[in-house]
Amino acid sequence: NAETAQALDSVEAFLKADPRYKTLYREAVEISAIFQKTQRDEQKGVLSFENAGLRYSQINDRLLNLLDYIETDNLEPDGISAQPAKRYVARWWLLVIPLILIAGIFGGGYFFKKPPKQPNIGPACPRFEPTSEFNVMVLPYLLLSGGQDQPQALIVERLENLREKYKLNTSIQINQQFKPDHLLSYDSASIYGKRCNAKMVIWGRSEQAGSAKIIKTRFKFLGDEDAFAFTQLKWQGEKQVDTVKTLSSLVSQGDMTNDIEEVILLVLGVSAKETGNMETAIAVLESLRTTDSTTLLVRNMMLGDSYIGTGQNEKALRTYDTLLQVHPNYWLALNNRGFLLMENGDNLGAIDDFTTVLDKKQDSDVLIARAKAYQQSDQPLKAKTDYEAVMKIEPSRAPEVKKQLEETSRQVEVENNLIRQAPDVAVAPATKNEILEISEANKKLGNYKDASRLLQKGIEANPKDPKFYASKIELLLQQGNKEEASTLFSEALANGIKKEELFQLKPSIQKHYETRRRVVLKRN
Repeated sequence: NAETAQALDSVEAFLKADPRYKTLYREAVEISAIFQKTQRDEQKGVLSFENAGLRYSQINDRLLNLLDYIETDNLEPDGISAQPAKRYVARWWLLVIPLILIAGIFGGGYFFKKPPKQPNIGPACPRFEPTSEFNVMVLPYLLLSGGQDQPQALIVERLENLREKYKLNTSIQINQQFKPDHLLSYDSASIYGKRCNAKMVIWGRSEQAGSAKIIKTRFKFLGDEDAFAFTQLKWQGEKQVDTVKTLSSLVSQGDMTNDIEEVILLVLGVSAKETGNMETAIAVLESLRTTDSTTLLVRNMMLGDSYIGTGQNEKALRTYDTLLQVHPNYWLALNNRGFLLMENGDNLGAIDDFTTVLDKKQDSDVLIARAKAYQQSDQPLKAKTDYEAVMKIEPSRAPEVKKQLEETSRQVEVENNLIRQAPDVAVAPATKNEILEISEANKKLGNYKDASRLLQKGIEANPKDPKFYASKIELLLQQGNKEEASTLFSEALANGIKKEELFQLKPSIQKHYETRRRVVLKRN
């Protein structure tokens, strides 16, 4: 966000110097104030990571639109406080550096030499079928290279065919009254769609680049946000995993540069899910193959939702695996995969996912989930620390975690007493069981260095004993040293120890390798 701050400073300084830009200067000051407040809210933790990202995106939209007004010398633009779509100007000699910085934020975009004003969106609407449960309004595409192409007609024709195939109560109409003179913004599409009682609006642009045709499609979902919100798994009570709904602003609108067929299948999947037809949603979304990152995010979150809703948790897990290979920090997918892994007994994998979420945002539900995973993987000290953190950041949940905090505190004290009373194996002889017992106690308390030293001593003295290998492999996994764990696993096999012995002694090892194999197979 340093680039945005620098760009805002440059724009403000330029506008303030010329009284002609009085109106535009007020807009720049307002954008700057919103930017600063967003930074403060994010630092205080009162704004979620995802909502902060959305707000920064809106700020950059307004800033880029302001630059449009400056370049076209539009000193009194209509609706200046609105937040139009992302557009990138082709030139602005006074603000070259800020523009380059802003372009870096977005990773590129489409450049207009002279962006026209927003079109006057009139009241004309297409006629949807009266009994339709999901209305889709498709607008004529902007043809940047001229010609008579009609991508919107192809979309509607294919949607109609699939609607009949899957027996969906959906109405799809082209609004022939709409005459695009530039790419419509999301806000304008939202106003227009709601006016026409549409639950989704589709529009875009088409251009010729040499011998290739490039079609860029935008979509805006306008249905019931609660119905479209994605499933978030969380703890309810002591042992129960429940689902709540979380609206993801990242997937309610977006740009897609891809095959029209992908757009069609995505829209149909949204329609089926919105109308409660989960089996159809699954069938349609499973048939959608895409390399577009936005489409993949929407498709896999909806598909994961549908799998969870129909009890197909293993498929949901694989779907989140695929999504997280492209969007590794998407918190909702990490959250849900963490719970599914924990349900499958892969507590260490769940801890990895929950930790990634908590690195981005402090959340008491995720802290409680990670504490449970720590408890179930014999790490009571780390579980205790998480329960204490819950009580600190959300005191109202103290009664909910009090019992678990007391239990983990007792476990920590038991392990501390065991270590205090144990013989010093560095100077006194110790049996194999004593070494294992002391090393396990150190593992539970996070004393990894001491535990590792003891276990290595046990391995060297007993190279055929699977207990020492199993315990140290688990320790390495708890530390996140997966490559070292894999090397030690291979060493154990080379010494004649069977993997089934290691899995039986430490089920966490088996779960780790099952998860790794699942992800590798998914990639291939």
